[in-house]
Amino acid sequence: MSTVVKANRKVVNSICAGFLIVLAALFGLGHNLDQVSKLWLLDFALVAIFIIALCLLGKRKDNHFARNMLTRSIIIELICYGLIIYILGLFLGFNRGFNLNSAQSIFLNFLPSLLLTIVIELLRFIIVAPHHKSRQSAVIFTTLSILTYILIELPATIPRNSEQIFIFSCVTLIPVITREILSSFIVYRIGLLPDLVYRLSIFLYPYILPIVPNLGDYLYAVSSVVLPFVIFLSVNKYSIIDEDDRRGVKANYKFAIGLVLVFIAVLVGLISGIFKYQLIAVASDSMVPTFSRGDAVLIEKLNASEIQIGDILVFRRDGLIVTHRATSVELRDGTYYFTTRGDANADIDPTEASDQQVIGRVRLVGKYIGYPTVLLNEIFNKGK
Repeated sequence: MSTVVKANRKVVNSICAGFLIVLAALFGLGHNLDQVSKLWLLDFALVAIFIIALCLLGKRKDNHFARNMLTRSIIIELICYGLIIYILGLFLGFNRGFNLNSAQSIFLNFLPSLLLTIVIELLRFIIVAPHHKSRQSAVIFTTLSILTYILIELPATIPRNSEQIFIFSCVTLIPVITREILSSFIVYRIGLLPDLVYRLSIFLYPYILPIVPNLGDYLYAVSSVVLPFVIFLSVNKYSIIDEDDRRGVKANYKFAIGLVLVFIAVLVGLISGIFKYQLIAVASDSMVPTFSRGDAVLIEKLNASEIQIGDILVFRRDGLIVTHRATSVELRDGTYYFTTRGDANADIDPTEASDQQVIGRVRLVGKYIGYPTVLLNEIFNKGK
């Protein structure tokens, strides 16, 4: 082993030791600090460690020949993953994304977490990057990054019973471990860019998108293993191919584009109503608690004779689309008439809905998925 390599490894070990001291100090002060103060202090300490590492080890080049190919592959896999979990959200429901509608929420929730993500990945690149191929450094830094995120996400009350331990494992432990191992593997084999794309995509989507799928603890844990495993296979593939062997990359792009186009076509078909099922955004709270403003309902088109008392009907009235529950059904002169009422309303609707007004009945509710449509509709109709 050369003298330069030995010197570099000593510097790396010293940097990791400094990282560990910061974590120990933060853990010791944890009871006296709120989450935001803890994050900002950790950010400042890690930025200082990064600057020291940069001065001692020098700037590293992120120029692996497969870097761009792997980055494109990860983007494709992230898109496919997003489509799958948002389709699952249609059945499992959605939660609202993180609220960033004020400077205070950005400073308290977004910026410290974003800075932590970036600085840890930059440190990872300096310490774990493929220029010196030190597995020991990779293992040490990965362990430290796992401890960092567990410390940040550790609940105030330590899990004690089996249920709390299971939830903590699903929501925190498994996602953190798989994510950190994958990031180190990407950086160790290829470089920084594909790792940053992966980490920032995973970090940013709950902040950028207004709704996120409610997968539940178990499915969340499963997805936190499946996605890294798929990306791991791509990293492994691109790290062993010859520099001139780029077959199959274009096929991957075509597959991703085709998948996105199919998804868009199905979504347009659902919204336009050309299928038997149609997706409609809810614009009022008249059906609370069954569903609320901003939710979306999947309605089934059917014959009026199939509608029963208790079904939630979607019908047109005075140029508006109304979603209320049928309280009575009456056949008069060959036409069905429905008395309706919103679950949140004390009185029945003043006028009946005829079968010619009925679009269908509600079959499925997606929480929050209709918010973008409702907000856009309010914006465009504000001046009317």
